[in-house]
Amino acid sequence: MKKIIEAFRSAPDNLRDLLTRIRAKRQQMPCTTSNQVSPYMSNLVTCANHVARLLKTRTLESTKIANLFGIEGRLEQYLIRRGFSRFTVQNRLSAVRVLVSHASSFGFDHASFRLAAEWNRILKLIRPRIGFSTIVAFAVSNKVHPSKFDDSHLEEWGVMKFRQGRSQLYVSAVKAAFRNAIRDANLGSVFLRLNVSGQKVPYPGRDKMPPALRSDIRRILAWVRRQVSNKRLRINISVLTRDLIVLCAHVVSLPGGAKIRTVDQVLRKDHLRSYIQFLKNKRNCKRSSIASRLTRIHTLIQVHPRFRKRDFSWWTPEIRKYRPDPPSTFKERRRQRLLAYEELANIPARMERAWQALQDPFSSRAMWLLHDLVLMHMLISALIPSRCVWRCRVSGPRPNVWRGPVPKGDARLAIPKSADRILQAQPDAEFWLFRFYPSDAPNLKEAQGFVLSEIVPLLEFYVEQVRPRLLGSKHTNQLFLHRRGGGITCKLMRARVLNLTQHFGGKAVVPGSIRESFSDYWLESCPDDFQSLADVLWMELPSVLRKYVHAETIVA
Repeated sequence: MKKIIEAFRSAPDNLRDLLTRIRAKRQQMPCTTSNQVSPYMSNLVTCANHVARLLKTRTLESTKIANLFGIEGRLEQYLIRRGFSRFTVQNRLSAVRVLVSHASSFGFDHASFRLAAEWNRILKLIRPRIGFSTIVAFAVSNKVHPSKFDDSHLEEWGVMKFRQGRSQLYVSAVKAAFRNAIRDANLGSVFLRLNVSGQKVPYPGRDKMPPALRSDIRRILAWVRRQVSNKRLRINISVLTRDLIVLCAHVVSLPGGAKIRTVDQVLRKDHLRSYIQFLKNKRNCKRSSIASRLTRIHTLIQVHPRFRKRDFSWWTPEIRKYRPDPPSTFKERRRQRLLAYEELANIPARMERAWQALQDPFSSRAMWLLHDLVLMHMLISALIPSRCVWRCRVSGPRPNVWRGPVPKGDARLAIPKSADRILQAQPDAEFWLFRFYPSDAPNLKEAQGFVLSEIVPLLEFYVEQVRPRLLGSKHTNQLFLHRRGGGITCKLMRARVLNLTQHFGGKAVVPGSIRESFSDYWLESCPDDFQSLADVLWMELPSVLRKYVHAETIVA
């Protein structure tokens, strides 16, 4: 008995001792039953076994607690490769943090845990928000102290989250919120190397602008408003007003600017270059933003009769310097963000081989794999918009995917050659058809046609044999299902596609990027065939040009 007591007084060293102590601690807690302890311990034991398999230590006794430090990233990739859902992965990562917390409470001391404790104290001082804990986990796993955490570390975290499937909008929002939270908590003295100002440099010179210059700006803008009201000019007056006032205010703030009385004195080459450097270096404006500001003022100069006699030929070259990046740079950024369509096209085949390798087609794993296989075929092989896919209905008052005879007299329905030969021999033959109503389609335009022939055998087997088993006693009209019952949602389908593309394609991508990858693949093979691309994607030709080739047209 004394040996046991002494063992519990000393800090645990391996995961087996740690789990034993956690179980004893939970059992001694008041108002805690064995039914409550078992699920809690089961989750921790499962997580510990995954860690042991990842480290190849074979037993929990051989797995040291110190190995838990910085293992979250490796464990996440390991679980994703094993085919676990995103919910399960997050659950296991949370269990790692629980194990670390218990180890610290039992007296285990490690430099990494002390670092994590410092970051956790900071988390308690700032206003919590989604994403902050992942920044802290990234910093701890890379052994970065708060005083040494800088902008480059925040950028590395953003690249990591983007590669894991997060959108650029999410990454930018979390980074900005983290900086603002540090600033609002007055922790700037702790984060010495991180820019936590959170505010852009204000525009100088507005208060010093001479009354004569203000009156001249009003006269010019009044003329613009009259032209816009008479439909002789199309321009955003409010944005133009801001651009013109900011330019004049900046020039007034320059040495000798207090003597300026008219807009004509502002519009000089040296003034414009100084304004551009201010936007670029102080306001951190993007290239496209600088080009837009200069273009709007240049449009005013071209149409206003007051400036027709002056030579502003030097203005256009300044705009060209800040036009959007060339097509090669634009395509390279797209290539890094997307998964090539050649790789995407192999995903359904890999999934089908994995499905066929399962011995029991009606096991839970096999049925859900077939469910996901039909889903990915719809997105990748048939290139159906993601909004239409998760809204697919096979029953109810208005099903949009069904098996039946071809409607007669409908000129909008294009009949493929293979179906036409069958109809000539059997006029009443049935096919799998789809018809997405305006409420189901992303562009609010009705779309109809034949389901892709390579999907039909899998779709029939899924609808007739697998889907009823997955539903059980529950009911839904939707073709694709939620793991817990009912129909799938847009958010759940996005998470599922991220997991499937990561597991079978090596890179997590969102459903909407699949059609973008196909457009890049198509335009590389047929650079000028935009109309066929529009037909394949169910889009209008102007929409295709605007969405997929706008970078080339702007630069040209």
